[in-house]
Amino acid sequence: MDKFEKTMELLAGASDKERSNFVFENRHLCVCHTCRTYNECAMNVKEALYCMTGESPTCIKEKKICACSRCPVHFSYGLTKYFFCLRGAEIDQRAAKK
Repeated sequence: MDKFEKTMELLAGASDKERSNFVFENRHLCVCHTCRTYNECAMNVKEALYCMTGESPTCIKEKKICACSRCPVHFSYGLTKYFFCLRGAEIDQRAAKK
C-alpha cells in the first residue's frame, strides 16, 4: 500500500467534516493557479486542488504544461498521476487504469 492509498484509507473512516477540513487544509499548498493550463475561468470560480476534487467541470478544456509534479500536495501524498484538471482526481485515474 503506497502513501496515497494509506491516506485514502484514513479518509474513508473520517467524518464528512474531517474530509472537508482535509481538503480545505491542503488548498493552501495547491499550485494549480500557477499552471499554464489554468485559465481565467478557473480563476474566477476559484477552482483548485483538482488532484482531490476532480477535473474542472467547465473551465479547463485545453492541455498545456502540467505543474502537478512541482506541487507539494503531489509530493506529500505520493500522487502518481498528472493533468488532474482534465483527467480527474488521483483516485479516479487509478480506478480507470484497473
